[in-house]
Amino acid sequence: MQVIYVNGVEKIDQDKPVSACIGHFDGVHRGHQALINDTKRISKELNILSAVITFDPDPSAVLNHQQTKLITTLNERLAIFKEFEIDIVIVIKFDNEIANQEPNEFIIKVLNHLNLRSLTCGFDFTFGYLGKATANTLLNSELIDYPINIIEEVSYQGRKISSTWINELLSLGNIKMVNELLNHPFAIIGKVVKGHQVGKKLNFPTANIEYISNQSLPKIGVYIGQVKVKDHIYSAMINVGNNPTFYNDHKITIEAHILNFSEDIYDIDIRVIFLSYLREEIKFDSADQLVKQLNDDLNSVKSYFDSHSNNSL
Repeated sequence: MQVIYVNGVEKIDQDKPVSACIGHFDGVHRGHQALINDTKRISKELNILSAVITFDPDPSAVLNHQQTKLITTLNERLAIFKEFEIDIVIVIKFDNEIANQEPNEFIIKVLNHLNLRSLTCGFDFTFGYLGKATANTLLNSELIDYPINIIEEVSYQGRKISSTWINELLSLGNIKMVNELLNHPFAIIGKVVKGHQVGKKLNFPTANIEYISNQSLPKIGVYIGQVKVKDHIYSAMINVGNNPTFYNDHKITIEAHILNFSEDIYDIDIRVIFLSYLREEIKFDSADQLVKQLNDDLNSVKSYFDSHSNNSL
């Protein structure tokens, strides 16, 4: 997969004809996947490459002048696009200059330099100054000589699938529903950094990952999951929390105890994959009580994988 980074409104010359879809794609949930699947269908029909046009940072963060919680960082989005076998990803830096473009300027300076043969967007896609242009603007524009395909709302149990809904579910620890709406497991990519080595002392060594400040985190607690290290996937017990047994006030950490694993992976990016919520984080009176609970948790993790296929994205 080729990734092309575009700095704001600099001239883009993407010379390969593509069928593309456009959006921010936070989460790359089922609604976004409808756009991706339409794009891939058209690319196969026309025998051309498929492309995703995405923005970084989150346009709403720039427009509202405040950080927004992200379900998927850019690196995680790129990993998912690769798994969907997208050929080209065009990452447009979203800044005040591009936010203030008039709609026709965006069409002329950005879209019409991408060698598009087809463009797919969601029914609620907006662009241009103050977001005043919509999908219908593209559909009716005389500046565009390629088909515009508009994907209607994708819903689940009568509610529109959205990043907002998924963030709500994450805060509740409802990983099962999160993964249902995403149609792939929720995951966080981060570099393994040194922690306080508490897990190692308890014979439960963990990989402590560094995450960005606006990463949307699941509810504090213990989860069943997996860890992808390089090209290998391992079963894991994951803790999202403050380590209250040992600390009174501690930054939320994401730590994964990887089963049947003993490699040194410090400073390596790994992917922590969440599959099921196991229990709340508990403050124990002693380290021995914690170890007993960790052994119970480990048995629960092993039982889970004994009864589930050990496959995920």
